[in-house]
Amino acid sequence: MHQNHIVSILELSFRFNNAKKMSLTFNKKNDMKINKIFLAFAILGGMLMSSCDSFLDPKPEQRLTEENLIENPNYAEGVLLRAYTQLPTSYNFTLDIASDDAVTNKTAASVNSMVLGGWTSSSNPSDQWGKSYEMFLYINKFMQIAPNVEWDWKSQEKNALFAKRLMGEAYALRALWGFNLLQAHAGYVGTELLGYPIVTTVLTDKDNLKLPRNTYIQCVKQITDDLDSAIVRLPLKWADIAGNTNHNETQGARYTNRINGLTAKLIKSRVLLYAASPAYSASGYTWSDAANVAAAVIVDNGGLTNITAAKSADLEFYKTFGSTEILWASSRVQSKTDLGKANFPPSLYGSGETNPTQNLVDAFPMLDGTPFNSGLNNTVTQYTGRDPRLAKYIVYNGLKFRTVDMKFADDVLNINAPGRNVNATLTGYYLKKFINEGIIIDPGKPTVGQDQFYTHARYTEALLNFAEAANEAVGPTGLISGFSAQAVINAIRTRAGITSTAYINGLDQVGLREAIKNERRIELCFEGHRFWDIRRWNDKTTMKSAVKGIKFSADNTTATVSDVQLRDYKDYQIYGPIPYNETLKYDIKQNDSWQ
Repeated sequence: MHQNHIVSILELSFRFNNAKKMSLTFNKKNDMKINKIFLAFAILGGMLMSSCDSFLDPKPEQRLTEENLIENPNYAEGVLLRAYTQLPTSYNFTLDIASDDAVTNKTAASVNSMVLGGWTSSSNPSDQWGKSYEMFLYINKFMQIAPNVEWDWKSQEKNALFAKRLMGEAYALRALWGFNLLQAHAGYVGTELLGYPIVTTVLTDKDNLKLPRNTYIQCVKQITDDLDSAIVRLPLKWADIAGNTNHNETQGARYTNRINGLTAKLIKSRVLLYAASPAYSASGYTWSDAANVAAAVIVDNGGLTNITAAKSADLEFYKTFGSTEILWASSRVQSKTDLGKANFPPSLYGSGETNPTQNLVDAFPMLDGTPFNSGLNNTVTQYTGRDPRLAKYIVYNGLKFRTVDMKFADDVLNINAPGRNVNATLTGYYLKKFINEGIIIDPGKPTVGQDQFYTHARYTEALLNFAEAANEAVGPTGLISGFSAQAVINAIRTRAGITSTAYINGLDQVGLREAIKNERRIELCFEGHRFWDIRRWNDKTTMKSAVKGIKFSADNTTATVSDVQLRDYKDYQIYGPIPYNETLKYDIKQNDSWQ
């Protein structure tokens, strides 16, 4: 938008509702292919967010009115599908780099300014405000028109099933975008714990656009109510039923890339886990609330049998469907080489952009499950006898990666060593998790790409949500729906290859709390959780601590650990800000200390 036409996203909602003619060119064939509908409504989204001067200008042909949406189920569904298009389809490690798990060698990256004291309400890489409200606009518009749409004129049963499923998706997506807002922008104003302005309709009155922020409690209730509405409408997973054509066409496997009932339950457990956490405990929601919802996901997904029997292939994160671990993934194939190009070491023609820290490496325990002694992290032998996940997630000195023994000795000819190449790691480590070693980007050879998918929801998160909440509610061995925090953590670690449960079994509630936090850090690393976990735990010490890296001597016999980047976060940055532009439009309350 032009700078002299700053328009609130809420006003876009008003404009959308009152625009009688919207210029969109569609393929007129009556098909249900999602990519065509995505394209059409991507154009709609672009129109909504383009020049404010021309938004309502009439166009000469192919105009789509609200009546057109109601009369054509393809177009109506496209309004809802637009709310999927802003969900990630590729991995972005910005928030992992903003945590103590990683740094980036790209000095111009905005996240570097963020961690060094440049995080402001007008410069916020974690901002979710505009995107979330734009998605609310489409979802609420869909909910408005959906009751008037005839989804299948030939079959009342199929018509009802289509309507049920699509409304379930709408509720689930509105909840997901609501959680994104709450996670990024909730905070205290004085003694008030506030969330975001709740919008559940398409706004029609310009006088009511200056909405105040609702309380955190009200936002949690709105999100969980939406999730409950979704859960009763959606199947746990999308699957065909032999011989049941009506089900298969309306609720079957063809919708695998859509949000499902298990994911809705997982999101609900996440929302309640945050609400019970120290930074938000004033909400009044309890650890028991979170534990019970997470337990329901465990029950519905086969308990702990599935996780202990899981094949290692289930945890190759560039794969997608057919796994009890992946609850929901994008079926849109990412660029087949981009992730490798960005993160392979320079000796393999990559840019080495995401560099895990020594802090994260120290978190991986020994093979027998006992904690790693971080006093030994300045040795070249520190990787021996460690948790097998270390070798799956991080490229370290001496690891075989793509059949090559990776060496990071500080030799002038070693372009992988810190400081020896513009694309070299800053920390002595490269990212391996999510990276498909099968790709070839050597400019002297034919390029070989591999399919890469984005996972939206993992079963392991539900397990970790349960373990944390259950330990706080009933202790290490207390049972909720037949599961204990201790048993769940042992199952996760056993799957990983940890050889003994003795360490976990010997912990009291306080000890297990720290072990669960550490396990969550390992299992969910580079999935965008750590940045927010530190903050919901109100862990200001970790938030502000410097991150470390390692350098190896030229003969690769000694190692030195040192700080590689300071972290200049302020105490009030436990909570993110309301965008500065929003505070210019009206007197919306800003979180404490943010300018």
